[in-house]
Amino acid sequence: MPTAPCVQCRERKLRCDRSYPSCSNCVRFHLACPGHAKNLSWPSLTNKKRHLVGPEPCPELSIKASQGRALRWMHVRVNDVNVHRHLSRGQSLQALKRPLLSFSTGPSWIPVTLNPAELTLLQYFQVEASLAVSCSNSAGDTVAVVTRLAFHDDSAASQAVLHAVLAVSSALRNGLNTLTLARKGAALHALQRSADAGITGTKIVQHVAAGVLLCCFEIHNSASTSGPWDLYISNTKRLVKGLDLDKQVGIYEFLTTTSWLYHHDVHALFSRKHWRRTGDTAGRPTLNKGRCGKSALRENTKSMTAIVQRISELRNTLTPCHQVLWPMADIFESVVDSSHPAYHSETYRKELADIEHGLESIFNGKNVPEQEHRYPSAIQSLQDVDYFDLEMYRLAALIYLERASNNFSGPSPKIDAWANAAFRAFKVLGTMKHSFPIFIIGCEARTDEQRRVILDCIQNNKNVRLTSPMQMVHEMLQSAWALEDLETEREVDYMLKLDTVVSGCQTMPSFA
Repeated sequence: MPTAPCVQCRERKLRCDRSYPSCSNCVRFHLACPGHAKNLSWPSLTNKKRHLVGPEPCPELSIKASQGRALRWMHVRVNDVNVHRHLSRGQSLQALKRPLLSFSTGPSWIPVTLNPAELTLLQYFQVEASLAVSCSNSAGDTVAVVTRLAFHDDSAASQAVLHAVLAVSSALRNGLNTLTLARKGAALHALQRSADAGITGTKIVQHVAAGVLLCCFEIHNSASTSGPWDLYISNTKRLVKGLDLDKQVGIYEFLTTTSWLYHHDVHALFSRKHWRRTGDTAGRPTLNKGRCGKSALRENTKSMTAIVQRISELRNTLTPCHQVLWPMADIFESVVDSSHPAYHSETYRKELADIEHGLESIFNGKNVPEQEHRYPSAIQSLQDVDYFDLEMYRLAALIYLERASNNFSGPSPKIDAWANAAFRAFKVLGTMKHSFPIFIIGCEARTDEQRRVILDCIQNNKNVRLTSPMQMVHEMLQSAWALEDLETEREVDYMLKLDTVVSGCQTMPSFA
């Protein structure tokens, strides 16, 4: 809430309630609330209190009257200056990784009318809230795709996307209040109306986007009040799995939204693997039969992996994110308990070795030439930050694979090397967007210094991001460290420890 009254109330000498974006007085008198900032005015030359007196300009820098008539104001951006410098050097365009200029064409008409509160929430989503729900540190693609889908037309599917955007933005900006829940309900009703009329064409992509947005709505609420976010993922997957990919693959929005869905789907597989409801007595083989059992859960996620792989083949694009998510899905589907008949089989061990080899062949893996490695100290752009986020995913996946496949919590030179590399990177990065690497790598923190690095990363994440499940990860790590410190006589079962810690959440947590 602003600390000063608005300009209108200050000039009229009225008591202002400092509401934002419009105070109650401006609303009552039907006035445009000018805001709470101070009015700026140029001081007169005779006002010595406000007049800033500086040294006289040098004679060689002074502008003559004849020269002044030739001067003109120029309205340029930083990007325009960079383009000018590039063209002045005569450099070739072929050497560039992206175009010098990128123009986006907005819609010629907006099929809906938004009130001032909705416009504020839409702008808040584009600037702030999108960073909390996107898969990468740059939310430009997410904002562009979601905005196009929300204002595509005046259909129920477009309204569902728009209401889902407003619900997420309102939840992150204002918390769970009556209006926020009403926006979520409006999105669900719009999805139902669209489904009753038939889901075809662009409506398919809009349903996927709305489903993922509602999933993010539930994830970013507190663990005690959030709903079953994984149901949105499951229902949206059923829609995607029934599509003809050859017809949809040409739609850029379909690729973006499907990758967004797959990102949450892989993390949901980890959550389902380790979270237990109160009173759930089912053993792990029932929940995860691995490749040998081919459980319904594996078939569900495997089909999504096949869909994303097929899309990448048809569009001839392989994103770095997919290079990590595919082996992660294989790990969560493949690892079985020591009591499983396939645990000691040669085929099972070879399969795990192939997954490890694949993870060591990307990013900074040992199978990648040293000259191709990147280091956190050389970060210069958001693309570099995304690279090291995925490198943290790779190290976390390797640690989890080694721990879960052998089911032990003790020291290991191989795991120590991966963990130490991750701690060094965390120390330089200072923060990270995603919870899974922080949780898995944080469980390997044995010393106070390593735990301080993780806690600083979590705290910095809370300060940078609007809201996230980081508080939940913080509490789970505190419990995991307590169990680790109490292991004096024998090692605790690694999978059992993860089950116990993750199941401490009242609802199934998300590590996306």
